Amino acid sequence: MEKLKGTSTEADPATTSGLPAKTTEASVLNWEVFVTPGIPIVTPDRPPGIRETFFQAMASTLIYGVRDAVLVDAFMTVTQANALGDWVKSKGKNLTTIYITHGHGDHWFAVGTILDRFPNARAVATPNTVKVMRQNASPEMLHGAWEPGFPGQIPGQSGDR
Repeated sequence: MEKLKGTSTEADPATTSGLPAKTTEASVLNWEVFVTPGIPIVTPDRPPGIRETFFQAMASTLIYGVRDAVLVDAFMTVTQANALGDWVKSKGKNLTTIYITHGHGDHWFAVGTILDRFPNARAVATPNTVKVMRQNASPEMLHGAWEPGFPGQIPGQSGDR
């Protein structure tokens, strides 16, 4: 799993230029990115001679201050979410929020696994994102695309979360 790090500072609201003013420890935000490897996807339409097809790598970002953290996206499979949960726990921060960027299942199907691990956190998304989440969680999409492509890996397929 690849990990990236960075730091950002908040701008002082008293400045008019929008540039950060004096930085204090309390105003520093840090971010790190957790990247999963691509995973095999079952697909009936592989080109001739291709034996394996992979779904793209996925990334989740942890944004944190001194005490609290926000997680951006929660991955698709239980295995991915367990690795993500271990990584988040290793940071020693209070996870308050999981922000889902958009409604495709690879960004949120495993949010329940993360919430089980961090029960004081809450998942949030915009209304338009929730609309697409509902479409991706519909029986037609689950049984027609997600479950056949990732058999036994989508939370809830085998009672796992």
